[in-house]
Amino acid sequence: MAENDNIAAQFAACRQRSQEYPLTVLRTEVFSHTQKSLQSRLDQEGLFHSSHRSLYVRDLQVTATAFDRGRVLERIEDIEALLDPDEQDPWWRFIFLHSKTSRDSLGCSKEQLTLLLTYHQVMPSFLDLVFTFRARSEPLNYTLFRHENYLDENVPTLRLPHLGRSGMQIQHAFNLLTVERTDLASEKNQWPIRHATLYHSLDLETGRAVYMLLKGNAELARRIKEATEKNRHLRPDSSRTSEQSFIASLQIHLIMLEWSVESWGEYIDTIDDAVRARSVDAKLAPVASVTSPVDLAESFHRRGSSFSRWGGSSRTALSRQGTTQTIASRPTLSLPSQQDSISEVAPSGPPTPRSPVSPTRVSSRTLSGFLRRASRSLDSRSTFVQGRDDRVEEKPDVLIDQLAELEERFSFNEIQRLSLTGDKVDRSILALEQSRDVIAQVQEQYKTVVSSHAFTTLLDQGKVKTDITIFFRRLGGVLRDMDMHRRRLLDLSHAVDNDKQMFESLSQHTSIQTSKAFQLVAQTSSDEMMKWTLKMHEIAVKTKQETLSMHVITIFTMIFLPGTFIATFFSSGVLRWDEDGTLGSDWMVRGEGIRLFLSICLPMTVVTLAGWAFMYGVARRWARRHGQELGLPRYADEKGLLAPPQELQPSPTSSHLSLVASTSRRGSAMATRGANPEPFSKFAEFVAKIKAEHVGHDLAGNSENYVPLTALRDYWTSSRISKVLRAFSDRLDIHIPTIQSHYLRIFSTLVYTHPDTVPSLQHLFISRNLHDGRFPSRRPPAAWPDEKFFSDFHKQIAPNQWQFFPLLFTPDQLQDHHIDDECILPIDSIIEIESGSAAVIEHFDIHPDYNLLEGQKPSLKHTFVFKKYHNKSYEEYYENELRALRRLNTHPSPNIVKFYGSIRQHGQYALILEFADGGDLGKLFGAHPPPSTVEDVVLFWKSLFQVFTGLDRIHQLMQWNADEVIKGIHEDVRPENILIMKGASDSPYDFTPKIADFALYSRVRTARSKSSGSMGLDHYGGQRFSSPECCHHIAQRQKGVNVITTSADIFSIGAVLSHTAAWVIGGRKEQTNYFQSRKSYHEKNLPRFKGSAYVGCFHNGIEPLPLIAQHHRVFVQRCKPLDDVTPKVLTLVDNCMLLDAPRARLRAKVILEKFEQFMDSRYITAPPTPPSPSLSPSLSRDAPPTASASDVSDTAVQSPFWSETGHTPSTLDGLSPPLMTPAEPVTPGDDLGHACRAPPPAPTPPHASHVTKTAEPSHSSQDTTSQTTLQHTPPGSSHQPPPAESNDHTSTPRPGPSDIRVPQINEYHSALHQGRSVNPDTAQLVEYLEHNLSGRDQFFFIDDSRSMRADKETIDVGFHALACIAKKLDPNQVELAFASRPSKVYRERRTKRLRDLVKRCQYKGEGHLMEDRLGELVNKEIIPKLPYKMLGVNVNLWARKKVSVYVFTDGDWGDARESRDACGVERPVRGLIEELKKRRLDRTQVSLHFVRFGDKENGRLHLERLDECGQADGWDIVDVKHIRTGVKGMILGPLTRSNDDILGG
Repeated sequence: MAENDNIAAQFAACRQRSQEYPLTVLRTEVFSHTQKSLQSRLDQEGLFHSSHRSLYVRDLQVTATAFDRGRVLERIEDIEALLDPDEQDPWWRFIFLHSKTSRDSLGCSKEQLTLLLTYHQVMPSFLDLVFTFRARSEPLNYTLFRHENYLDENVPTLRLPHLGRSGMQIQHAFNLLTVERTDLASEKNQWPIRHATLYHSLDLETGRAVYMLLKGNAELARRIKEATEKNRHLRPDSSRTSEQSFIASLQIHLIMLEWSVESWGEYIDTIDDAVRARSVDAKLAPVASVTSPVDLAESFHRRGSSFSRWGGSSRTALSRQGTTQTIASRPTLSLPSQQDSISEVAPSGPPTPRSPVSPTRVSSRTLSGFLRRASRSLDSRSTFVQGRDDRVEEKPDVLIDQLAELEERFSFNEIQRLSLTGDKVDRSILALEQSRDVIAQVQEQYKTVVSSHAFTTLLDQGKVKTDITIFFRRLGGVLRDMDMHRRRLLDLSHAVDNDKQMFESLSQHTSIQTSKAFQLVAQTSSDEMMKWTLKMHEIAVKTKQETLSMHVITIFTMIFLPGTFIATFFSSGVLRWDEDGTLGSDWMVRGEGIRLFLSICLPMTVVTLAGWAFMYGVARRWARRHGQELGLPRYADEKGLLAPPQELQPSPTSSHLSLVASTSRRGSAMATRGANPEPFSKFAEFVAKIKAEHVGHDLAGNSENYVPLTALRDYWTSSRISKVLRAFSDRLDIHIPTIQSHYLRIFSTLVYTHPDTVPSLQHLFISRNLHDGRFPSRRPPAAWPDEKFFSDFHKQIAPNQWQFFPLLFTPDQLQDHHIDDECILPIDSIIEIESGSAAVIEHFDIHPDYNLLEGQKPSLKHTFVFKKYHNKSYEEYYENELRALRRLNTHPSPNIVKFYGSIRQHGQYALILEFADGGDLGKLFGAHPPPSTVEDVVLFWKSLFQVFTGLDRIHQLMQWNADEVIKGIHEDVRPENILIMKGASDSPYDFTPKIADFALYSRVRTARSKSSGSMGLDHYGGQRFSSPECCHHIAQRQKGVNVITTSADIFSIGAVLSHTAAWVIGGRKEQTNYFQSRKSYHEKNLPRFKGSAYVGCFHNGIEPLPLIAQHHRVFVQRCKPLDDVTPKVLTLVDNCMLLDAPRARLRAKVILEKFEQFMDSRYITAPPTPPSPSLSPSLSRDAPPTASASDVSDTAVQSPFWSETGHTPSTLDGLSPPLMTPAEPVTPGDDLGHACRAPPPAPTPPHASHVTKTAEPSHSSQDTTSQTTLQHTPPGSSHQPPPAESNDHTSTPRPGPSDIRVPQINEYHSALHQGRSVNPDTAQLVEYLEHNLSGRDQFFFIDDSRSMRADKETIDVGFHALACIAKKLDPNQVELAFASRPSKVYRERRTKRLRDLVKRCQYKGEGHLMEDRLGELVNKEIIPKLPYKMLGVNVNLWARKKVSVYVFTDGDWGDARESRDACGVERPVRGLIEELKKRRLDRTQVSLHFVRFGDKENGRLHLERLDECGQADGWDIVDVKHIRTGVKGMILGPLTRSNDDILGG
């Protein structure tokens, strides 16, 4: 196929730029942006080692009996030498890539790795596992599983036959974690976690497999090598079948899977022994006897406190358990060693003193050390305890020493050790669980593979069933072992946790008991302090009694204060006294002194008072401000009055956000205690009223009420907002215009929620620029701190926000927008248009406030369409249509339905599209009668032909540059997908068509603008209006991939126009009759169509139905008088659209241009003469009788696969096309005949009826209409096509695909293999043959008699060409036998080996033995492998598929004049025919293609007689073609009667 050839060329180019991997992978499910990300990560440091190289390859060739010795690939040149592009892949290839350690870089270079991965087309996601091998300080702690299988019928093709790759591929990669004992005794961790990665690819059709193993050492490589020597499935002498290769892959997987589980048991035993040995000490240690609080308190007091009243042997105290025990009966500490059994000893005698512990044994940081210091701090005396009994001698601190020994045994170091052990166990559990998950995914992967289409089709289930069962059983055993090890590790984890809790409890218990001891000491100290308090009280009483004396002193001071002032005043010199010191009669007041006194004293007094007042005010304000910021509820002034705080403002610094949150909560609550409820209740009433008038919906169809924005704007006048702000005791100071312009809906939400939330508008919304455009929001805004207050505040207002924030329909916000399930769509008037299993189509109206789909201003158009896909299972349809509509929306076309956006909600997917008020074309047919006047007919066709503008837009989505465009294929063009927009007039025939529905079948692909190759994969589009290349009416056509071009849409639109013409002629009734006619034809002549959805389509799987042209002639006859448009439309349909060869169909743009040229010309010329009722159907549209003879055969475009002889082409079903093509009157500007010829010009194919065309100018200067007549030519006569133009010089036609001969095929194969561009005609022929004939076995039988020796070189070249095509038709095995040894059959997937056999042939046989040789071949190789059916079921286990046998011979088997049965060669042929009849098999079960060499007369006569064998009774299975004729005829042979009738021998 041409696609395969292009893939080979692309692969060769990718190999040259392998350093760009993974962009060099031709087939992958990974997005391109992900590939680029992976490519950039390949450059990270530490991934590839700079000098260490450890890359090994072991290959097993297809014909080899032993593995290669293995090669170390140290340089990039070594890999290039290994990957020979001229050789097919080995049967098995093992690639081992190691690093120095599991935490070191890979032992190769980046260039080496990318070349290997590119050559084997390894999936890009494998790099995720490659990245786990890099320089790291800690071991890997995660596992991955990646896969890309291509096993379904419709997978993208990646067939590379020259490398032995079919594209039907299992492909996955994974890594596993396990523990391995290290080989280094100095290693601190003797059981490190290590990982290994395996990549595997297996071609199910060819059986070739690739394994890539990445590991830190060569352990797994050693095991695999050993297995290939001993395991019967892995030995190189095993059979070379796909089944055996699949079984071997299972064995390789088992080696790695069982490696991942084998060391866990020993590792767990090691940890278990270490943990259990230490856990017993903590559980049996005598903690209670050492940590008695009473004993500890007594020990403290013995060292210096007044605790002597608790002394004596009979003293009692409360123990830890709350029971009364004798203090003298406290046991001593008996700590057993780790070697002895641990028990608690509780003797009844007095405690036995022990020698003090050396200070070096106990750290000063321990609790006992702290107790020592605490006890010494009570009193420095250490010889005797002071008290009432001076005879009590100090006892050694035995109890504290015992506590120190306990802490030494169970120190904090033990807790750290347990924590480390617990971490190790947890990491082990994680590694084990992740490896188990990967193994479970491997199990699921192979379950999927076993049930896949490719596996069940390509592999013999009986040969692999037992091994698959064993594989799943052993894999289940691995999973069970992992579950057992996991349970053991979980038990260990619980044990470690219990020990940690025991150690922590021991420490806590010791601390608690010590605290109790300190409490006892504190109680004693408290009693002493009480005594001192009583003494202080006595002192206070005495002080109070003496306060009276101070009062007396104060009173006497006040009595003498005036006198002191007067004395001071008189002594100041203000009054003048006599010299004798008396106050005489002439005393006087000195005014200057008084003024001086007052001028100094009064200002000083004023300044003093003012300074006091200022300092007092500053201190008061500071106290109030700081009292509020610290969260003080009230502030007491100097009079004792409590003043409430003012409203708080947010702090501008981020360090105070938490403080602001808490104070705002308190401030808001206090501010709203006295809020006026009136404005809030009125707004609630308003909301209830407005919501009742506006009902919206969500995407699931649930109704929800909402408040439009215009209603809020009308309600919230400045006065109403002011009332809300003044409703609080402390008026909120917020700018009202700011609320009206940017925060109206947020303000409404707060008012509606609760008055307490309104004061938060300023510091939570306005200050943080959280305007209406930032809401609604399901989560708190990012500008708010992640604290409980803010989340609680958002939870309070969130339920009420949705009714004020319906969805705003704007194009920039509806690009696959995931809207919240609570979001309300402001839509109503929802009416269902159409419903299906995948989607429902509804039209709806958008509220004007929220409709900005046509621009920033509200749109006058309010009705739109939802195309809603029901659930996630149809997400692919949604995404495909979304992708196509986005592409088309970059340059909108008036004839493609307009796309506004898309949303997702409630698990549904909706596209927002333009509403077509006229329905669709199919509904127009049923809703209106056909046009009754010529004017209406013309108006209708002009309106409908606009659809070609939209179709051309789809086919040329977007031009990138001069060489590259993006092309689309709709593949579902039908009347229901052509929407109708009503025109300006009231006529139903005045409309604008719009193409819609890009969901299931449409595809977009990038291609070269000048490329003639295929444009996209066939995705099984609509059936009734499909093209022949898209036909899948039988099971054979439903397998594999099929490549189509944009021409498929041209055929479909031609079928739609043909269907429409039937309506124009006779309405719905005529359309029904037209469909029933096609349906009857399929059921009668094409039984393979029966039961499929293609019954009633316009083709037979190869070419248009013959009756299409017949109906078109009838439609032309029934046209209204003066209607010249409908005939021209049918001419365009016949000659430019409904053609079997895709390349012969014109582009949409050209068809539209030709139609418009015709419409322009009809307005400047007179209409043609109406048809005469007396004319025959075939001549009803001829010109007047006075016209000169003309021929319209050059206006009919035939398939490029027409035969070069003068025979009528026919279909594979033996049905000939119509004999006549109607001649149309030609008007000025009408060049439809030339325009519809397939570019570039090709030889016109012969027809059963031949006509010639001449044009003479009219004698009248006003009438330039050409006149035509028909001239019939006998079918058997030779015919040469006329020149394409009517001038004198002619052009040399380029050979079409039917003219492709052996040299062109060999050139095509050479160009494909070398990565050069291929001839498009040759590629099209190969594509045609593969599309129609794939699946048949291909068998070559070479006549190696001496007479053939002269043609040896021709045989080699011919076999090379035909074998290349045979390989594409039968990729499994091509078979070859020679006449000298017919029973020796060579079967090879690689035709190169067969070509070598043909080249080495000696040609020493005898030609007259051909009857015996051919008979042996038929009786031993053909007939035994024919199907034998009983009750409709084949019971022949050795039966093959249908087979084509190519017999290379010169036919020189003897004297042709003396033999009438081709020297007996006809007898085995007739025997084969009889056997086919006996077994009731199809005629095409076996086809014999005799390829003639040389020009010997005897040979020609023999082969001509042989070609007639079986023709009499309709069982012609023999065809003869000369090697110099077209390759297509040799390959088709007797499979089609039309080809068989062409004499090519």
